[in-house]
Amino acid sequence: MMTLGRQIGFLRHQLTELGFIGLLLDIGKLELPETLWSTPDKYTEQQQALMQTHVHEGIKILESGQPLTKNILRGIREHHERMDGSGYPQGLFGMEISLFGRIAAIADSFAAMTSERPYGITRSSFDAMKELFKLADTQLHAPLVEEFVQAIGIFPVGSIIELSSGEVAVVLEHNQVRRLEPKLLILTGADKSLLEKPKLLDLMRQKNSAGKERVKIQRGLPDGAYGLVYRDFYRS
Repeated sequence: MMTLGRQIGFLRHQLTELGFIGLLLDIGKLELPETLWSTPDKYTEQQQALMQTHVHEGIKILESGQPLTKNILRGIREHHERMDGSGYPQGLFGMEISLFGRIAAIADSFAAMTSERPYGITRSSFDAMKELFKLADTQLHAPLVEEFVQAIGIFPVGSIIELSSGEVAVVLEHNQVRRLEPKLLILTGADKSLLEKPKLLDLMRQKNSAGKERVKIQRGLPDGAYGLVYRDFYRS
């Protein structure tokens, strides 16, 4: 969320507000039954209605505590609103949704798609990006979706990807000149067995060898593919 804010030129205090929104937007879930978030089944209409109350419950919690800025409260209140009016809790339409609400909607949608959840399919970062583009101009604000993709890249840092060599790697850092050729940490061999010692590879700076094709990104993988979770390697 803050990455998108930086991309569109937000000032420091505005970035701080985005940070608070990201931390607090789902605080209302604390007031809902835990079983609601652990069920692998599709929600019933009653469960869906109950789930949607987490926005209102969150605002109640926040308004009873330390004062927060109008932007923070609006961002949290509106992170499930959609440009076509199909969102909740207010059913706002188009530019009735604040800039902070539109940013929160994009960031929260991306996080939901790429997170492991019992009640939904976990997408790779690449597939989540494609889904965001599908939602642009209908549910999400298209210009902000484009800025979001520019800010974090097609394969964001932390993405698990499969290479043309068959190896599996995690994206460590973007190359600003060629975003499709990031710096990687190779985690497995071509047979998908975990390497004893992961290898660093900069796709942009790899050397050309006679008769050998340059390694390219073949596809994005969801976190957890082949038993690989980026957080585990980040900690180590």
